[in-house]
Parts: sequence; structure tokens; C-alpha cells
Amino acid sequence: YVPTDLDKELEAISPRGERITTEKQIEAIVDKFRPIAAKLGFKIIYGRTGGGGAMWSPEDNAVVISKRKLFDRVTQGLDQRPTGTGSNYIVSVMREEIIHAAMDKVLVKKGLNIVRWYTDLGRSLTAAQKKALNDNYKIEGGSYARRGQKNFGYGAEYTRAVVQQFLYGNDTQSFTQPGSALEKVK
Repeated sequence: YVPTDLDKELEAISPRGERITTEKQIEAIVDKFRPIAAKLGFKIIYGRTGGGGAMWSPEDNAVVISKRKLFDRVTQGLDQRPTGTGSNYIVSVMREEIIHAAMDKVLVKKGLNIVRWYTDLGRSLTAAQKKALNDNYKIEGGSYARRGQKNFGYGAEYTRAVVQQFLYGNDTQSFTQPGSALEKVK
């Protein structure tokens, strides 16, 4: 294999980390997140998930992980990275799902209706922000749309991106620009 210019550019922006070759490696990464999940009051379990291989499930009070889907995603170049995405992708996915879970916990603690809060936030996003979110998360054609919760999906994913921006200094997308939605999350 000879890395392309795109591979080199992606590696510089988002290092791949350790190459994933077994599901045991995924388990080891996931296990590192169990203490923070316990501290925040939820579990990390293995089970069935949507297309990405990980999801926050309020019904289960758990981040649900599909080792097989994550393994396939990082080893089969499903993110247009022919060499796979590596361990740092798994870490990023875990961070995203923990942020979703923590946000729900905060909203409940504040006595807010989670569905209403995310839906209202989603409605306040600009068309450009919704397009960027949809390009990354397939909100219009994915599970949010199938459940009739597109604005909820926009609000939930936007919130996660903003929190990720504040915690880690960046998010991988470009829709956390200043505006009314960002002010609501702050």
C-alpha cells in the first residue's frame, strides 16, 4: 500500500492511531470509558445499534456498542479512508456517545423535557447548519427521520458537536459557528 496525498492529509488532521485488527482491541478501548460512564450514572453495554456501531440509548440508560459494526467500519474503509480509521476513531465515537448521554442527564437534572429541548434547538438551526449536520449524520434519511424526529436529531447532534468543541477544541464538522443555536447550548 502506498499512502495517497489524501491519506497523508487526513493523518495530519486526524491521526489514525493504532491500526485495529481485532474486536478485542475495540473492547479494550471501550473498557477505558466504563469508569466515566459509571460516574455519570449510566452503563456501556454490547448489543444491536444503528449504522455507526455505537449509540446512546436512554431506554437502556446505556451507550450501546456493536463490536462487529465498529470493527467493520474501521477496517473496511467505510469512511472513505482505504486504510481504515484506527483506534482514534473508536475513541472519538465513544466521546460522542458519552456526550449525548451526559447532555440527557443534565437536561433531566434541570427538569427540562429532553425531546422538546432538542427539537426546539433543531428548529432554530440555519439551513446551512442543518445541511452540514445532514451531510455527516444522514438525519433526513436515517433513524431520526424514520422515527419522525428530524428536528430532535438536528438538535441532539448539534449539541454534541458544540460540547465536543468546548471540551476538545474542535469537532470534525463545521456547523458550530456563532448563532442562535450555539447561544442556546451555551
